Amino acid sequence: MSLIVKEEGEINFLSTVELFISLVVFRMRLEKANLPRFNIAFSKEGLSFLEDIKDNCPPFHDWPIKSRDIDRIKEFNPDLPTIMVKNHYLFFFNMYKLSLNYIAYQHHYSERSADALQIDLLEKIWLRMIPNDLNNIEDFLYREAKAYQDDTFRFIDDWTKVGTLLNYDIKVKNTSGTLYDENVNEMHIRIYDGDEYHSLPRIHYDVIGDTCYIGAIQSEKDDTHYLKDFKRMLYRLNNQVFDSESKEYHAYKKGESDYYPENISDVHPNFIMALTIFFDLLSSQGITKVKVPFLHVLSYDHHHLLSQEYEKYFTQMHGSYEMYAHKSKEELKRLFAYDNYEYETFMANKKLYDHYVGKEDFISRAKTENLIRLFRRMQFHFPDIVIKTETPLEGDYMILYIPVNSKTKQISKQLIKKSS
Repeated sequence: MSLIVKEEGEINFLSTVELFISLVVFRMRLEKANLPRFNIAFSKEGLSFLEDIKDNCPPFHDWPIKSRDIDRIKEFNPDLPTIMVKNHYLFFFNMYKLSLNYIAYQHHYSERSADALQIDLLEKIWLRMIPNDLNNIEDFLYREAKAYQDDTFRFIDDWTKVGTLLNYDIKVKNTSGTLYDENVNEMHIRIYDGDEYHSLPRIHYDVIGDTCYIGAIQSEKDDTHYLKDFKRMLYRLNNQVFDSESKEYHAYKKGESDYYPENISDVHPNFIMALTIFFDLLSSQGITKVKVPFLHVLSYDHHHLLSQEYEKYFTQMHGSYEMYAHKSKEELKRLFAYDNYEYETFMANKKLYDHYVGKEDFISRAKTENLIRLFRRMQFHFPDIVIKTETPLEGDYMILYIPVNSKTKQISKQLIKKSS
């Protein structure tokens, strides 16, 4: 059943224009926002449209457009990415429809006000842009609106058995992503043996029509359960992979070369298993086309800003990180005189530091090279997968087609083979 978005008067087209120009653009440029800056270039007609709203439209909230807001839009930094607004009406109309869909989507999960949700959306949605979106921003907003409208897997809102793998049960759960994530949805996947389970990475994805967009696949860092026997069996997926690698990779692994070549060996079997199950979910809905972005324009700068923020915050709260870097958990706890609240607060801050500070290069590789390597590795296990575009020279996406058949049954045969 399609999601019906009702326009209840909470927001409208003109209020969206006012909110974005007068408040959102200002907030996006605050240092504390940790959002990379970019230019928004309107045509003369677009700027005249904004002037007309400023002069003739009644304010719909506490943020009417003022001259300084339009001056802020006109500011241009040649060192920053630039969004080119070709059709100002379509730009704001798609922004308005996206807002409606996002608010309706979020009201499945929270009761935040429409204004608060819309401000949050319009500040952060740009983190999902790929290079081509800069010159086709109207299409980007339309695509995001469609992604929030889709409800293909929304019915899986709790752990649901979707199949079996040898003697194990496969269960999945669909949740919402955040605006900092690459996609609208997350699919969480577990392998169960009775009440015990093995955590697999979660898939960040959108479904738009007959196409699935996958922007990231990440380990469940807060859910690290594993089944010992299943984990051991998963490593059988590495059989014969090394033999297919290039001479350059063999030389690298032997320590004969410092050059790290492209390969498919350096993929953890957990990721292969998660994607295998997700492909079967897509097949169950007749979805065979998958698009994987090579680059999100603002991602690197965003994580650099986060790195700076968390380093500054940790230092203000606890002093130099180096004081704690090499201490065990027992040693750290003794530093807080066994005050559990202080210790837990410190550990939470340390976890954020470890995850973000100085990790922008690592995160960038994980979101690009490692993700693309995973899909190439999938073709090794499933030769019937067709990869149409494979490098950024061919476009902004890796595009592949997955035949409608049971990948889980195919992978089962590989899992039961003994290691050679």
